[in-house]
Amino acid sequence: MIVILSIDSDISTNKVTQWLSYYNVFYSRINTDSENPVNFDLKFTTDTDESIPYVLWYRKIKSLSHQNTVTDVLYSKRHIEYYHSLYYNLPIFANYCLGNLSLDININKFEIIKMAISVGLTVPATLITSKKEHLLKFQKKYENKKIVNKCASNTEFLMINGKRLAAFTYRLSTEDVDQLPEEFGSSLFQIAVEKDFDIKTFYLNGVFYTQATFSSNSEYIDVRISTKKKRNRVTNFKLPEGLEFKLDALMKKLSLNIGTIDLIKDIDGTFYFLEINPSGQFDYISLLGNFHLDKLIAEHIISKTNEKN
Repeated sequence: MIVILSIDSDISTNKVTQWLSYYNVFYSRINTDSENPVNFDLKFTTDTDESIPYVLWYRKIKSLSHQNTVTDVLYSKRHIEYYHSLYYNLPIFANYCLGNLSLDININKFEIIKMAISVGLTVPATLITSKKEHLLKFQKKYENKKIVNKCASNTEFLMINGKRLAAFTYRLSTEDVDQLPEEFGSSLFQIAVEKDFDIKTFYLNGVFYTQATFSSNSEYIDVRISTKKKRNRVTNFKLPEGLEFKLDALMKKLSLNIGTIDLIKDIDGTFYFLEINPSGQFDYISLLGNFHLDKLIAEHIISKTNEKN
């Protein structure tokens, strides 16, 4: 049996399940934003003769930030707590799990940056601080180079009055830094890389599917914004073999068999590791790169099911 942990509105999950249906493979989908998400027989037991074998694809779970009102948030909190044990036990008892639920929920970007350095990847100079004086010293150390600000952990979008609000990477001007209060919420800062192009690569069980986006002329540093503001040139790209080896080592170190990795190639030819999305957003890469990743994910899950039968 295949079990999928997702949310009702996730288009990526829908595309994969369409392929599962095409191949006539039975699956059960847990939409964690449903009132009663589990509608099939599933039990956890140490008795292997009575357990129900299954392969799990952890896609995503519902976030409290998707709610619009305090009442909704409180209801959602109780709802998630009720099913919390189930969600965390699913990977433990699965014969195979695609995705890492624990890492996705509790991701520590600075820890991942340190691990990236340990496998030989190059990362931009990074600082996490809540004090302006530390940021000014950091800026001075790197000869007043431009600084970017990003979230120190993964964030979900907020729905406020029907509008979707999301966090993006932002380039700080000298005026922005000057206007900061002496103390603020803990934030992640990096020295801006003078980029040649952005790279987004989807990782599936040791294989990389990669695209390069040329947005260096955009005023927006976050490629997600610059792509919406104007049509950037996007092309498929082959990562250097040595870089793939290091990225694969990092993914294995993180116990990740799926995920999306962001990198930058600078004007001098250096590749910089930026971050990982453990749940692996892949629609954009699949569509523009003609990779058919939804089909490949479905086939990968099916292959793992056949291995366990």
